[in-house]
Amino acid sequence: MKITTRSLALAFATTFALTSCHKKNNPAPNLPPPAASNQWTRLNTLPDENITALEIINNVIYAGSATARKVYMSADNGATWTATVKIEPQVLMTVPDVHITAIALFNNKIYAGTDWDVYSIGDNGTSWTDEGNLTPEVTSFAVWNNNLYASSYREGILKLNTANNQWQPFANGLNEPGFDNVATKVLTGGPNLFAGTNYSFAAFNTTQQAWVRKNYFNHISTNANIWWSDYVIDMIYNQGSLLGQIYMEYPTEEVIMRSDDLGSTWYRDAVDLKTDLSKYTMHGLLAGSTKYYSISNQDTISVGAWIQQRDKSAPAGTTWTAGEEFLPTLHAWAIRENNGILFLATDKGLYFRKI
Repeated sequence: MKITTRSLALAFATTFALTSCHKKNNPAPNLPPPAASNQWTRLNTLPDENITALEIINNVIYAGSATARKVYMSADNGATWTATVKIEPQVLMTVPDVHITAIALFNNKIYAGTDWDVYSIGDNGTSWTDEGNLTPEVTSFAVWNNNLYASSYREGILKLNTANNQWQPFANGLNEPGFDNVATKVLTGGPNLFAGTNYSFAAFNTTQQAWVRKNYFNHISTNANIWWSDYVIDMIYNQGSLLGQIYMEYPTEEVIMRSDDLGSTWYRDAVDLKTDLSKYTMHGLLAGSTKYYSISNQDTISVGAWIQQRDKSAPAGTTWTAGEEFLPTLHAWAIRENNGILFLATDKGLYFRKI
């Protein structure tokens, strides 16, 4: 049985010239956002737009707006912002917006993954370049061994060939016959490269030059090689541990799975999380400075977003409810931390609070 990957994924996802604020040799000052507080507050230095992607790279905040089709950038922790020009794909003749799903900085270019293609723009760029080849519906980026990788709903894991600036498949051993070629996450962990797909976890074996796949859960004890649609919503790596928000087809549930041995073995770590599929949709993880954070959007009773947390030093099996927070009327897409401030990308702008 297969899930409809695009529908599931979408359920879970004045113009300035590009400035050089993202360069590595320009560290950001530790300035708070306007009116910083201990409560979640919408950041009034950005428009009230649908912020669908959020990354912090070299102390610079990158926020992708589906409403404006721009990437906003702040080098002073949200106090001031600049923006790229709009992304202008041909599909806009029939589709009014473009959801920016992932952001990366590589070789002095910003890369924006969208629900259509990958686009790139350099310093002082006046337009985005459509990377085009093999880059539909990109979900995440990772830089590994000085190369840029992307996960795609349609093309699996891709690698950017810097010699000809072409994206190429990087899927040796990754695909399973009978399953869509879907990858929802690519990430690094120490010297390792990991991938999440619509049916398994995978780690890249540098000796074999191939992906080694693994079930998150041995659904059928007599045959561990039966692949069910265990779909990765989000995954993070921190100090030797992998945590993944996983949609499981059998049994049908959302759960956080954890591995402390680079993905060789997995176990549930989801005590008291908002995981009821009839009420909640998981949509993001963060390994902050002292805590793990998990986002779940609520679509019944009252619409809103839950942010649950747990101390990183707490043992597996500890509740996620201590200090949980509910933000009514909005949906959250990503959570990040920078200089003592948490930032939350939502469909009603960028929110923040002090840690």
